Amino acid sequence: MRLTKTIIAIILIWSSSLVGLNMERFASHAPEFFVHSLDVELHDDLALVTGNGGFMIYDISDGIRYINRYIPEGGRTAAIYNCCAGEGVAFAAARGAGMYIIDISNPQSPALLTRWQVQNQSLEDAALYNDLVVVSAHQDGLYILNVSDPAHPEVTGTFEEMENCWELAFDEEGRLFVADGVGGLVILSIDDEPDILSRMETSGNAIDIKVSGDLCAIAVGADGVDIFDVSDPADPIFLLNFNTPTYAGHIGFDGDLVAVADWDAVLVYDISDRENPELTGYYPTGYRAMGVDMRGENVYLADWSKFIGFAYGPIDGADIAFSTRRIIPVGEGVMDTSLYVFNHGQQELEVERISCNAQEFNVDPGNFNLDSGDSLELSITYLPPDSRSTSLRFQSNDTDDPTSTITLEPSGGLGVGDRAPDFSSRILGGGNYRLSDMQDRVQLIIFWASW
Repeated sequence: MRLTKTIIAIILIWSSSLVGLNMERFASHAPEFFVHSLDVELHDDLALVTGNGGFMIYDISDGIRYINRYIPEGGRTAAIYNCCAGEGVAFAAARGAGMYIIDISNPQSPALLTRWQVQNQSLEDAALYNDLVVVSAHQDGLYILNVSDPAHPEVTGTFEEMENCWELAFDEEGRLFVADGVGGLVILSIDDEPDILSRMETSGNAIDIKVSGDLCAIAVGADGVDIFDVSDPADPIFLLNFNTPTYAGHIGFDGDLVAVADWDAVLVYDISDRENPELTGYYPTGYRAMGVDMRGENVYLADWSKFIGFAYGPIDGADIAFSTRRIIPVGEGVMDTSLYVFNHGQQELEVERISCNAQEFNVDPGNFNLDSGDSLELSITYLPPDSRSTSLRFQSNDTDDPTSTITLEPSGGLGVGDRAPDFSSRILGGGNYRLSDMQDRVQLIIFWASW
């Protein structure tokens, strides 16, 4: 089934006044061990944060409290990408390594029950409903497992009519919703044998999916987020699409609020007005916003090396925000630049001191007050360090971020018009690539990674 309605696209024209809008960090945890967080799944009073080296377990009943982590075979180099949980058991998809089934009834001591694998297949996500777990395997489709005995899962069915299934979600009636990549939205009944109820085209590749009541939200990457009315799963209705500033990789969904992990920021959209969805929450993290989930007005973000909790809504006290959390020098020598500071709280912001250990550092003004909703441009001069980065530190009366930092990167970056340094590298097609061999030819070089 193809989309028949006109897509309502929100093109976000960058406005620095959005930075930090209605998002206040209430807790954060940065593990001392190696971690690249990839996603977060909420289960009762627990948050399971997946990533390299397994998944971490947090108590979110009151703030965020780290409990322990499960480390799969392979240690820090083994990655778990997505998971689901129920009745003290977690089902963790680890792509080529299969699915780990873990007893988390005692979160302080998670224990492996078994590992379920399919040879030469990549398991991306798992979704649980009663005693059934469905596992997505990209172009190889779906596997349906009976897990009434979690230590001995039994395959009860498969479904191969998929294009490239990524993530999964059940609704309250046990219908399965699939983000099927180029195949869009697929809704299935799996009561006896899996059967497609409907298939809908999406605005881009469907990579994450959440269901809230009669609505389904789908992250479609560079094309933003799609919203469908699924009150009749056999005949879903496309409602709207909204673009995000960069790349909508993962989403959280509760009521009329959609949280988006959007590259280096977390966003909240209010879709209560279906024709005019509104960006009402914005917080640039300065890292890599990978996975997100939400419950009520609490937003939980897997931010590459941190797990962060945000409270969404008007901020009672002073709230400091910046136009950027990282300044990268261009060229060599002393750098003159500027930075905008905002107060998105309801009370006056008092910046008492700004400090930095970089050489030839100067900032104007060095302290100031900002009324609610106001902003100020700072003039900054400093000599970038040769190797390690340093920080610009703000002391203020912000209740959740009284010592705020801006990273000042070391020198060594290229300026506009500088000649690119020569390098060589292996290429996928075999052989080596050397930049100097391409003299007088225009080169487009794309650096990328896959998680």
